[in-house]
Amino acid sequence: MEFSSSKKHPENENKKTLNRFFSGVAVLTAANIIVKAIGLMFKIPLQHCIGDEGMGYFNSAYTVYTWLYMLSTAGIPVAISMIVSENCAEKNGRQIAKIFRVSLIVLVIIGALSLSLMLILAGPFSRFIGAGYASYSIIAVAPTLLFICISGAYRGYFQGYRNMVPTAVSQVLEALGKMAVGICLAVWASARGYAVHFVAAYATLGITIGAAAGMFSLVISKMISRQEKSFEAEYPGAGTGPILNRLIGIAVPVTISSSVMSLTNVLDLMVVVNRLEHIGYTEGAAMAVYGNYTTLVVPMFNLPPILIYPIAYSAAPIISAAVAKRDIVSVSRSVRMCLKLTSVISLPCTFGLAFMAYPVLDMLYSSQSACLGAPMLILLAPAVFFMCILAVCNSALQAMGRVKIPILSMGVGAAVKLTLGYFLTGSSSVGIYGTPISTFACYLAASIVNIYFIIKYTGAELDLTGIILKPAVSGAVCGVSGYFLNRLLCSYFSQSISVLISVFFAAIIYLGFLLMIGGISREELEIVPTVKKITGFLNKKAKNS
Repeated sequence: MEFSSSKKHPENENKKTLNRFFSGVAVLTAANIIVKAIGLMFKIPLQHCIGDEGMGYFNSAYTVYTWLYMLSTAGIPVAISMIVSENCAEKNGRQIAKIFRVSLIVLVIIGALSLSLMLILAGPFSRFIGAGYASYSIIAVAPTLLFICISGAYRGYFQGYRNMVPTAVSQVLEALGKMAVGICLAVWASARGYAVHFVAAYATLGITIGAAAGMFSLVISKMISRQEKSFEAEYPGAGTGPILNRLIGIAVPVTISSSVMSLTNVLDLMVVVNRLEHIGYTEGAAMAVYGNYTTLVVPMFNLPPILIYPIAYSAAPIISAAVAKRDIVSVSRSVRMCLKLTSVISLPCTFGLAFMAYPVLDMLYSSQSACLGAPMLILLAPAVFFMCILAVCNSALQAMGRVKIPILSMGVGAAVKLTLGYFLTGSSSVGIYGTPISTFACYLAASIVNIYFIIKYTGAELDLTGIILKPAVSGAVCGVSGYFLNRLLCSYFSQSISVLISVFFAAIIYLGFLLMIGGISREELEIVPTVKKITGFLNKKAKNS
């Protein structure tokens, strides 16, 4: 393992750095929760408006867009933030302004090329996946790539200053614009009697308009702030060539690891629709099933990781600091703690989604759509745990300087997903259920690869009983409790009230059972900054009383 030397900073400076870090994480976490909530509120009425088939066309375009978006913007904003942060430490405002200009030009070029590529290939790609009418939605979402690329330059700039507020505000505006405009246009087009694929395209325009709103908010924020002007010390820095080389050197590994799964989703789209048509589905029927899966099932699957990403963000600086000090014991301890907390949070979500799949979906969507989506959510639920483990492992490995391993593990996972998905989805006895099964296998395989290398490089001895077994048993108790409690309450309350009450008491039962069997200790709880503040406050009060 390679280590780098670290400079000693005053204790108060370390505290300020940590406070800014955790404040940034808190702001982005809150924004992510709000964005996810808005996204869910957007898709629920939209699904009622255009149905499963329309959502199939909508989500087909969104899947293609997401892949090109990750290719265009996954790495460069990260690189911008790192380089800007370095120059902030040197108080070189002139160099920061140059970095921003160069980065903005690069991202505008990338955005224009991505936009052109998406417009040119919309028709051929739609026909290739067996859903020709999806081309209208792909064309409608294409301009978003240019807006998002421009936004990426501004977000990287602000994050370099550790100012996460403009990024958070822009993300919320994007989501609000997508929801408000998308639903209004879909309702308008539906009222005029347009075909379902045209209604889906109008709904997709909401994404484009939302992205434009988010971009303009960032432009205005930078015009107001002009943060580099606050630095008095200005001196010539690196030229355009070295800046470009640095951007590429940082951005390429991040882009590759981030875009592997997005590419897999695009290929998955090709496999699912074509293989379903191969076993006798019409285009409309195949898009309806795919739309149900991507609208009802996938958003539920993506909710629990929101709670895990702050752990991954918090793990990186702790592990990096331990690596810099050559303290392998602290690295191992930090990895174990993070994996334990991830299990404690993700496993009740896993069992909860499995046992409460139909009641939750029926609360949000029509009974017919819930009946189709619930079995797929049950099959996909176990993947939640491994996706969360994968996120934390990726962060730990990158903090250890092993940036190529996440690329390897995600590549292995993608290969497993595509292979299984092709054969299972093309089987008349499995059909669409092959998609959640292959997704579970994908995250399982990628997690195994990552954990193998973490053990190899840290020598960490993972206590499977404490890390997995006890939280899993408690999670199973949580899921079963929620299921039977919901069935009991349905006789007295509506479905929505029954589900909410059941989930609330199931969470209490989970925590109580976990503490009873010794599934988590106080030391592990205090890894979470908020919990540490609360316990510190309570201890102080106890001493004063």
